[in-house]
Amino acid sequence: MSEIDLHIISFNVPFPANYGGVIDVFYKLKKLHEAGLKIHLHCYQYGRAESLELEKFASKVSYYRRSCGFKHQLSLLPYIVRTRQSKELMANLLKDEAPVLFEGLHACAFLSDHRLKNRLKIVRAHNVEHDYYFELGKRTKSWAKKLYFWIEAWKLKRFEKTLKHADKVLAISEKDAAYFSGKYPTQLVMPFHANNGVFSQLGKGDYVLYHGNLMVPENHNIALWIIKNIFADIDVPLILAGNNPNQTLYHAAKAAKNVTVISNPSDEEMRQLISNAQLNLLFTEQATGLKLKLLYALSQGRFCICNSFMLSGSGIEKSVRKVEMDSVTEIIKEIDLCFKNSFSAEDLAIRRQEMQLFDNAKGVKMIVGLLDSR
Repeated sequence: MSEIDLHIISFNVPFPANYGGVIDVFYKLKKLHEAGLKIHLHCYQYGRAESLELEKFASKVSYYRRSCGFKHQLSLLPYIVRTRQSKELMANLLKDEAPVLFEGLHACAFLSDHRLKNRLKIVRAHNVEHDYYFELGKRTKSWAKKLYFWIEAWKLKRFEKTLKHADKVLAISEKDAAYFSGKYPTQLVMPFHANNGVFSQLGKGDYVLYHGNLMVPENHNIALWIIKNIFADIDVPLILAGNNPNQTLYHAAKAAKNVTVISNPSDEEMRQLISNAQLNLLFTEQATGLKLKLLYALSQGRFCICNSFMLSGSGIEKSVRKVEMDSVTEIIKEIDLCFKNSFSAEDLAIRRQEMQLFDNAKGVKMIVGLLDSR
């Protein structure tokens, strides 16, 4: 009899939990461990080191090299799948009969393998991946990158049919659930996150915060857009915080005079930045998945200004001020209103009511229920 209750195959090492997908993976691992599950965590390594932190929540952690290189782009499999096909992983999965949770389409190379035919197989869908890659292609200026993203989008749409081999697809947002439920057995499980509750401070802060992984072109471009289109015309302090900002962003911030860039803040520094801000700006150019930084800001921060793409599929309506990015005048007006008001007990009560949608305990109950039903 196996001592493992669940295998989790992660597309990357999920610690530190400091960007979208790995936040969901890490806190799912943590909460399932707290529920009593014994988990064998399998991690493909891609720019991240092995982590002792993961051993607190997994009975065993195995690491596999992601086999990157141009030759893998010649496959009909999506590059993000083809580069995650470890024979060692399959050998480890075959050591017992425990259910398998595949984190993202990235991790589904072996989902249809006949050797796993009789296993309970669950896929966490972090996005409608072909839509995500198509949008990336639309927004990059490099024709070489456009070609890569659009070919990858075509491959991902073709490969998505492998989800018919899953016993359940766990969609991450209401919008994604509507898409997947028309094709595969689907259940909505909202994203796992760090804050099971709302801890927003009452009162006022004295700056605006935009945060994210600033290595990601979309986040970098939005940060530049915010500086040039909004904070060039107002005196309110702006802080841009995130991973590895480049020199272009530093130069733009220096020219604006009221903008500060904070590079690679620790988890605690980021929490303090979000908590102490008067306002979190949350913009995205893609209505894909559900943005984990939205949940972080709503759990820890005061006022939030978002565009509709950021809110897509979240069910959040009353806890934010929604303004589109093409309405710069309206954004400035909303910033001014936020700074005229204190974050009140009434604001906090509304926030707590809406954030009940994202209670980690609900997600744990759903997943454990699937495992028990087998």
